[in-house]
Amino acid sequence: MTGQQVLPELQVLLLSLGPGFPLVIALGLMVPACRRLAFSMVAWAPLPALLASLYGPSAIAVEVPWFFMGSLIGLDRIGQIFLFFTSFLWLVAGIFGRDYLAADEKKYRFFGYFLFTMSGNFGLILSQGVLGFYLFFSLMSFAAYGLIVHHGTGEAMRAGRIYLGLTVIGEVLLFMAMLIVTRDSGGEIAFSAIKTSRADTLLMLLLFFGFGIKAGALPLHGWLPLAHPVAPVPASAVLSGALIKAGLLGWLRFMPPDQAAAPFWGEFFIVAGFAAAFYGVVIGLTQVDAKTVLAYSSISQMGLMTVIVGGGLLVPDRWAQTTLAVSLYAMHHGLAKGSLFLGVGVAKKKWTGGKKPWWLSVGLWLPALSLAGLPLTSGAIAKYGMKEIVVAIPEPWHGLASFLLPLCALATMLLLYHGISLIRPATGRPEAEQGQGMLFAWAANLVAVAAVLWLWPGSPMEYDHFLTAAALWNGLWPAGLGVLVAMARRHYGRGVYEKKALIPAGDVMMVGQWLEGMVQGWPGQLVFGKSGKDFRPAAGPDRETWLRRIEPRLKKGEKILQRWAVVGAIFLAVIIALVYYFYRG
Repeated sequence: MTGQQVLPELQVLLLSLGPGFPLVIALGLMVPACRRLAFSMVAWAPLPALLASLYGPSAIAVEVPWFFMGSLIGLDRIGQIFLFFTSFLWLVAGIFGRDYLAADEKKYRFFGYFLFTMSGNFGLILSQGVLGFYLFFSLMSFAAYGLIVHHGTGEAMRAGRIYLGLTVIGEVLLFMAMLIVTRDSGGEIAFSAIKTSRADTLLMLLLFFGFGIKAGALPLHGWLPLAHPVAPVPASAVLSGALIKAGLLGWLRFMPPDQAAAPFWGEFFIVAGFAAAFYGVVIGLTQVDAKTVLAYSSISQMGLMTVIVGGGLLVPDRWAQTTLAVSLYAMHHGLAKGSLFLGVGVAKKKWTGGKKPWWLSVGLWLPALSLAGLPLTSGAIAKYGMKEIVVAIPEPWHGLASFLLPLCALATMLLLYHGISLIRPATGRPEAEQGQGMLFAWAANLVAVAAVLWLWPGSPMEYDHFLTAAALWNGLWPAGLGVLVAMARRHYGRGVYEKKALIPAGDVMMVGQWLEGMVQGWPGQLVFGKSGKDFRPAAGPDRETWLRRIEPRLKKGEKILQRWAVVGAIFLAVIIALVYYFYRG
């Protein structure tokens, strides 16, 4: 075998270990004889992916015949950024989780879901084709359900049901989008072959909503503030820091930027992004749980990344610069938000009350100030890259964005001040088995928040620019004013905002439940001329009589739906409809 033949095989091995190594460990957790050994390796499962992002081949796509019908796997500039910060987050979350869940009887099950979700996350980043991306995206999405419902409480199961329902809807939308993309590219599945896909209305809507569910875009964000409070802290860190970025990466991979400017969709993304940026802050300020507030902060920050994507759609000749800017912003946000969630876990397990120790306050405020774009933080670099895109977009959007971005920084600081003030101490002494792994993982993440963007090659930074008086002032006044407003709000509110959430977490989900109750009464009103209340009696003898009367009909209908012929006919009809649309001109 020649050296030219060996090199591709080594590259395939290095890239395949990214999603493959977590899968091997997850399978080991399922075998009782291997469980202890596999559990000892859980925290190190992201190492191959992390090494591949730092030392692996760049700008390469390798076809693997046995990998999902010959799909391509590889790395490009954007994939390298996403793979680095996601693998780093999974690494510190795994180390943190080993101690955080040390006494949990269901820890093996949790880390099984943890590893499957991790594998899907790495796999979609490394995939260079439609099929591999979609399948790994599905693996990540469905496996994350196990992280959300881990504790098994009523709130956790409810959050899991809502997340799973939205995930199924998103998968259907994305499947339709993948069919359209593949059809328009003549059956090619490589990303390099789909850049000519036309930006028709149906495709763009499918991409926005399909990936927007994972990215927390309005009005599809309701699962985030429900999932974070009930999930264990390591799961919250990767849900907010890594998983929601998969939706953003999907936009970057599948948006068709190589054609004439798409002004409508650029404007659509900008408006949707700024709406999410302010909506997340407004609703987050009404919450009384720290993790819920951080979830709404993620919705707000993802809105700003949506704005960057919109700017790239308005000015497609700067799409390469746009993808770099939004990728670095995603890295900045992922590391900072991961630190904040891990900080909540440290406060819960390692702080026993009284005044917050100085090291805990520093560890919480460092990522918060970075998210607000304080000068000389990684947030300042991310915001600088964003402003470079804003400068190029036409009026009136340039003027509007220039006016709103400082207000977004002010609002971010206001919300994070509120969130940090809600972090509460543990009620008792830390247990003996809770070692120092949590503190080590949190400290490593904080170092990454402070240093990574300054050291990352290709960062859009100009050191002289950051030291000018104008740059310092533009970065200081929004954060400073945000702190002052937050202090005044806390002082004059006198704790009223910390007693009960003014708006239930999930907000739009509550509206959906109300509408569901309204709709449930319509059949009775339309068929029998009765109101919903009369059609569905309240609890008591009347309701029991009503249920006994309709029970035979419900059982009969259920048996009909369970027949293979009926299920097969429905499935066949769906497939025929999809194939018809696929081959339609």
